[in-house]
Amino acid sequence: MGFNAPSKIQETALPTLLADPPQNLIAQSQSGTGKTAAFVLAMLSRVDVSKSYPQVLCLSPTYELAVQTGEVAAHMAKFCPDIEMKFAVRGEEVPRDQQGHQDQCIKIHKNLSTTCQMMFFSATYDQEVMEFAEHIVKNPIIIRLKREEESLDNIKQYYVRQVKIILH
Repeated sequence: MGFNAPSKIQETALPTLLADPPQNLIAQSQSGTGKTAAFVLAMLSRVDVSKSYPQVLCLSPTYELAVQTGEVAAHMAKFCPDIEMKFAVRGEEVPRDQQGHQDQCIKIHKNLSTTCQMMFFSATYDQEVMEFAEHIVKNPIIIRLKREEESLDNIKQYYVRQVKIILH
C-alpha cells in the first residue's frame, strides 16, 4: 500500500485503537495525514471472520466522505480476503449542510453494546462537533491539535478575485 512509516496521527492513535480491551478515541489531525488508514486498520483488526454478522460500522457525514472512506477500506481489505464488506451509501450526493446525521448517529448509538469501541476522527472540531463527539464517545482518549497546527504548511490557499473586463 506504500506505507513506509506511520504518520504522527497513526503513531499516536493506533496503540489506543488496537488496545485490548478496546478504548474509545476522539482524534483530530490535518487533512492528508492518514486518519482514514488509521481507523480502517483498527476496524479491520476487530473483525472476527468466524462470525457472520456485521461487526463494524463506519458512519460519515457526507456522501463524498463515505465514498472516500469506502474506497480506502476496500483497498486495505484486499489484504483480508475473509472479510466481507458492504457499502450503504445513497446513489446521489447529499448537501454538505445535511441535517439528521447527528440524530442518526445518536439513534444507532443507543442500540450498540456498551462495550462497543467508538472512534471519532476529524480534521477540524468546532465547539458543536466536539460536544457531539463527547456525547457519542464515552470516556474517550482525546488527541487534539493546537490551533496553530490545524492547517498544513504544504497546503496553500488562494482566492481569485473575479474582474469583469468590458471592452467597447
